[in-house]
Amino acid sequence: MEIIVLGTAANGRIPQSGCMKCRTCKAAIERGGPNKRTRSSILLKNGEKYILVDANPDLGFQLEREMIPTTKISKIFLTHAHGDHYLGLFEFVGGRKLKVPVYSDKEILDKIFRKGKVFDYFLSKEYNFADPRGIKVNKKKNIDGLGVLPFEVPHVHRKVIGPTLGYKFFEKNRSLVYLPDIAEITADVQEIINKSDILFFGAPLKDESKWGHIALKSAIPILKKLKIGKVFFTHFDHAEPLHEELENLVRPYGYYIAYDGMRVKL
Repeated sequence: MEIIVLGTAANGRIPQSGCMKCRTCKAAIERGGPNKRTRSSILLKNGEKYILVDANPDLGFQLEREMIPTTKISKIFLTHAHGDHYLGLFEFVGGRKLKVPVYSDKEILDKIFRKGKVFDYFLSKEYNFADPRGIKVNKKKNIDGLGVLPFEVPHVHRKVIGPTLGYKFFEKNRSLVYLPDIAEITADVQEIINKSDILFFGAPLKDESKWGHIALKSAIPILKKLKIGKVFFTHFDHAEPLHEELENLVRPYGYYIAYDGMRVKL
């Protein structure tokens, strides 16, 4: 399996439209490269089909960059009901009925698709673009030959948006964890991510844990105690250091900073 990193930014992307003048935003505009970040999500290439994990608002541009049409995406997994993780579902309208299975916790799907919400018309007889499918948290499920374990993590606005999930994917004897939003690495989370081969972990802040997200400074000491093959940090905010500075920060620990367009083999 190949992991295609579509985007690595937090909600505001980099450059952030409400800023464009801070050091990090200027680097994104003037230098581009890994300093320019679209909102976070990944694709899992499974044969000729692709599995999308989170549908962010920049999805159309990301798929254009990778030359992958939505018709090749066979499944979608959503981590939670914050807009930067599901608003890209609009890319699946595209003038035809794709009816792509959308997997997540039932409470998350209800927040997104229930009547009166943004995507309720997706389920109408006229459009019928999506096929929401609830999956149980902390229960491993086999979906078309791929093992999937959704698990809940601490985040923010639990009463408003419902739970926030991480996903552990299994292919034969290898495993990948995608965890873009998390406030605390609890003992339960540690048990699930321990001994995984690849971990994509959202720690968008360098020093201070806030906005429902743990900081690199807090996450690294905990992750170092675990046995994880490779760790890639993602979901970055424009108020944080440049890409190369983040790389210098995590390199001594053997960790990596993800960037848009990165490809990783499981």
